[in-house]
Amino acid sequence: MMLERRDLNRNYSQFAAACMILLLLGACTSESTQWDRAVKADTPASYQEFLKRHPTGDRAKLAVVRAAALVEQRQWLLISHAPSVSAINAFLRDNPNSIWAADAKQALDKLSAPQQIEPEPRSVDQQTGDHEAEPVPEPAPAEPSREAKPSVAAAPAKRLVAGVQIGVFKTRASALAAMDMAKTQSVALRASEPQIDVITVKGQSLFRVRAGVSSIDLAKKACQDMTRAGSSCLVFKK
Repeated sequence: MMLERRDLNRNYSQFAAACMILLLLGACTSESTQWDRAVKADTPASYQEFLKRHPTGDRAKLAVVRAAALVEQRQWLLISHAPSVSAINAFLRDNPNSIWAADAKQALDKLSAPQQIEPEPRSVDQQTGDHEAEPVPEPAPAEPSREAKPSVAAAPAKRLVAGVQIGVFKTRASALAAMDMAKTQSVALRASEPQIDVITVKGQSLFRVRAGVSSIDLAKKACQDMTRAGSSCLVFKK
């Protein structure tokens, strides 16, 4: 009888161990599959989705680093298309150790260098000095004053009733870069000006960027365009 109990206990322990191994293998397989999907998409949104599912997984730190690198790369590409001293300085301040820092400093040096103004070419008479001064014509008599016509009142601005929340970012430069990227992803946002609000989350100041549009349908269309391009967004109604 004792032997039978020992055999049962041993069999149960072996069964429990086998189940645990199968569960671990299933979890590893799930994490590996999700990671392969994130790498294939290679967007900040794909890595953020992986972190939601596996916040403490073996590849969690790598996902955080890769997502941050993609955001940083996107910021610099946007700035490099239309560089300005203020934008480059903001990028270097927020990303001092970036792999794009050398390119940013080089672009900043070009913008800061004094521009040499070429003198206007002189005429033949100015070059030889063998010309006589031409008489200066007298100014034409002033026309009689006319009564000013009443100006036409400008049409009222179109009221914005909806919008798209682009996201919440740690720096203002990141928020502006995300807005610029959203405009490239959706035609509906190209005429929209960014609205940046400073919000506090767990004692940390963050920058929330939104873009207003004229209708809720247009906001949904813009958000669909951004989602297809790999960015996250949120439709809101004012």
